[in-house]
Amino acid sequence: MKNDTRYVVSACFESYPFPSTMHFDVISNLNSTGVEYLDKRSNLVGNLKLGLTKLYNQLHNIDLSADSEKVISDLDIKIIKKEISKESWNLYSHLEKTENTFSFSEAVKKIHELRRLNEKMDLAVLEVYGWHHDTKRWGPAIDLRHEFYAVDYLPENDRVRYTIHPDARKEVLKRLLLLNHEIHESEERGITYDELDREKIMEIYKEEIGSWLDKPEALHPKTLKFLSSGEDLLPTLDTSTSKSYKPFVAQYCSALENELQAKVFIPWNDKFQEQWKDDDEGKTIYLKEQMELASKIRMMCGNLKKNDDKYTLGNMHFFLNIIWNPKSSTVKDSSLIQDFKQHAFSVYSESFINKETVAELDTFIKKFRNEAAHTGEVDKVMAVECMGEVRKFVKLLVESEIS
Repeated sequence: MKNDTRYVVSACFESYPFPSTMHFDVISNLNSTGVEYLDKRSNLVGNLKLGLTKLYNQLHNIDLSADSEKVISDLDIKIIKKEISKESWNLYSHLEKTENTFSFSEAVKKIHELRRLNEKMDLAVLEVYGWHHDTKRWGPAIDLRHEFYAVDYLPENDRVRYTIHPDARKEVLKRLLLLNHEIHESEERGITYDELDREKIMEIYKEEIGSWLDKPEALHPKTLKFLSSGEDLLPTLDTSTSKSYKPFVAQYCSALENELQAKVFIPWNDKFQEQWKDDDEGKTIYLKEQMELASKIRMMCGNLKKNDDKYTLGNMHFFLNIIWNPKSSTVKDSSLIQDFKQHAFSVYSESFINKETVAELDTFIKKFRNEAAHTGEVDKVMAVECMGEVRKFVKLLVESEIS
């Protein structure tokens, strides 16, 4: 029996340390890149009439680019065979004797495109783990540096691969191993990985966040991540050529958005769905009635009907602006909004849900959230101002949260 390395699902896939939480935009980018790669590879296999093994032999063929320049159509085939590498010759001779396929130069161009997609996919995966930029949690950004390298885990006579730099590979493996150990630790302790990750983040950011927030442990883990990564990001933008602070403002605003969503709107959706879990038809009729009684709540009714708990900061402000007012006709007309109001005030006191704070939140959204998300430019002065405003709201949320 051969001693070749084998892929075993239980040992490789089931125990693999996948990232625990992924932002929608990041996972969407990874999905689209993966689909693009599979489509290109499938088309290339069909057009070249090669199996995957032979295609990847060419992907890792270090001589392919140089050899493509040596192949001239009017050269004698014996000269071509002598001038180019064995692997390049395998591709050239295959294409010459195979009908309805690419020319050698066209095939080389397509293989180069597949290499670029391979790089793009690696970078997308790196972004999912959050290792594409400097963080205090994981360390400096990993520079993958794709190129041809001799890898030490393959036989000496076949070690050259188009892959990431050996130092990058070691760092990726080191972090995956650490992540695997942390996931195991969370399982042994009977807590979620997000809870463990929160502990790790809190250890690192205790002094930094604790310098402006009395109870950072009260924040949702993802809120802490947004704050922490935002504070990591700000200094790096000082040296960027674009001098745009949009990424920081977007990240920091996401902390506020996540805290409200995680504490109020996601639990509200869960509560409503539990109430109607055995009566889908009754739920639909009830929501339709509520929309007819109060047109302003159409968006919330639509979300509840679809079991969609995603609300933007602007959406959430809209509904907070309805419930703070004791004379609100919408609250008076809709039992749904009455229930939502009761739920929201069971989470946060009037110290946060009041006319003045909700108005300040509206001003904040228009000045910072909309500017960062759309066309307005964001300089450092505006970024620092945004930081102060987010911290003010986060402090207020923590102070007004009802235990």
